Amino acid sequence: MSIPFRFDTVLRLREIERDIRRQAYTQEQAREKILRDDYNRIAAERLHARNEFRTLQAGSTWSATHAVSYDDYFDRLSRELAEVETMLGEVSVQVTRRREELVEAEIAVKGLQRLSESHQRTQKKDEQVEDERDRDDFRRSERAA
Repeated sequence: MSIPFRFDTVLRLREIERDIRRQAYTQEQAREKILRDDYNRIAAERLHARNEFRTLQAGSTWSATHAVSYDDYFDRLSRELAEVETMLGEVSVQVTRRREELVEAEIAVKGLQRLSESHQRTQKKDEQVEDERDRDDFRRSERAA
């Protein structure tokens, strides 16, 4: 007769917890990717504007109004870059934290899985010993009869 593994419920709970942590990690990675894409877009926009600014400066149609508007535009892009960079730093910390939590959850699940496998091997050995004992008892009873 097979004895159920005592920690089946705990194992299932740990697997659920691991899956939740994996999902949180994936979400943070996606958030980080979006912020990196935003950062790259803003940096490219800023570079393009700077090149355009230099081209206009070289031309004869340059005015103080243009200079002020481009200066304001550069300032706005610089602030946006700084904001995105700050958020990227925060998200990177979260990604690292989520990764560590996921690793811990994986370790917990694997430990319980090994314990379960060990339990199953022990059960199988016990059943084999019991079957052999039953066969030996049956043979002895046949000889005695």
